[in-house]
Amino acid sequence: MPDEVFSGVDTDVSNVVVLFIDAYGFQQFQETHINHSFFNRIARRGRVTPLTSVYPSATPACVPTLHTGLQPVEHGQLGWNLYLSERNQVVEALPFQTKRGESIDPDEVSLFAGEPIYPQLEAAGIDTHIVEPFDSSDDPKTEGATTHTYSSPAEFGVQLRKLLENGTNQTYCYGYTPLVDAAGHAEGTCSALHSAELHCLSATLQRELCDRLQSDVAEETLLLLVADHGQTDSNPDENVNILSDPVVKQHLKRDRDGVPAISGSGRNLHLFLDDGSADRVRTHLLERLDALVLTRAEALDSELWGTRKPCQMFADRIGDLVVIPETTTVWHGKEPKELALIGDHGGLHPREQLVPFGAVTLDRLADDGTTLTPC
Repeated sequence: MPDEVFSGVDTDVSNVVVLFIDAYGFQQFQETHINHSFFNRIARRGRVTPLTSVYPSATPACVPTLHTGLQPVEHGQLGWNLYLSERNQVVEALPFQTKRGESIDPDEVSLFAGEPIYPQLEAAGIDTHIVEPFDSSDDPKTEGATTHTYSSPAEFGVQLRKLLENGTNQTYCYGYTPLVDAAGHAEGTCSALHSAELHCLSATLQRELCDRLQSDVAEETLLLLVADHGQTDSNPDENVNILSDPVVKQHLKRDRDGVPAISGSGRNLHLFLDDGSADRVRTHLLERLDALVLTRAEALDSELWGTRKPCQMFADRIGDLVVIPETTTVWHGKEPKELALIGDHGGLHPREQLVPFGAVTLDRLADDGTTLTPC
């Protein structure tokens, strides 16, 4: 990370809050922050820098990076859907369950390679907290941290404030919200629902972290605004059911439950094919789709997933072909909800890949009577 992201920001603090807003990409931030006071204060009083996210630009690849400091090529988490050849089964990565909803024992199958950062922070005398809308106490990615859940945006803000005010040691707090992502998927990034979710989040965070947080705590707390990706909007009528293609359907493997052997998601697909069919399928897809189509060898050499040494798990999970659509969502009709998405992500479009990195101490966000106007 470049040093400039902290230019003019006081980093000599006791507490750090990582505010992780799923799918709040840099271009979306630029287009909307002026309409939401909390985010506008970050832009006006702190520093917001565009950074490139990991590839794929998807939560299952980014979350292990945030928890471990490793690139996807090192931790091996390549998307929501993972085809595990050793089980001949497609599973869902973040809940780590089968497509039937059955939990998978992490002692039986490794979810990711690497170790979380939290035991190191705790050993250094830093209290670590994870605040999410679901129970992550058994998640190996959060091992060593104290986990907390919440049921509404209001409770999310209250939880963050109380953890800071009640801390007796230096504190690292990771707070995650998925609601902006969900709104974009359902109705698009320019929708009223998307704007309403940002407004609700802004209002509760301003109330709890700007207006109500004790001033001495605010002075000692650095807020880092981050996102895993943005979203690009598509027309569901133009999204592509990959199984409607007879060539793909003929050569695509099925797992032991009959699920198409595809990892990733609709903006980055790993296709697992019959032996010897990859060249034929690739030639066909290049003619049909507006997409980058990589062979397994090209994918391994591309450094898309990171520049460090690949772990074995990564090498085992790369598909025979990797398909990265330019604008559309490409998935299979056995999961029609994916083809109905408006906002989507996972690919290489700038709206997906560029994310904001905001840095500001919370005392700078307190209301000082200054009217915030557009730059």
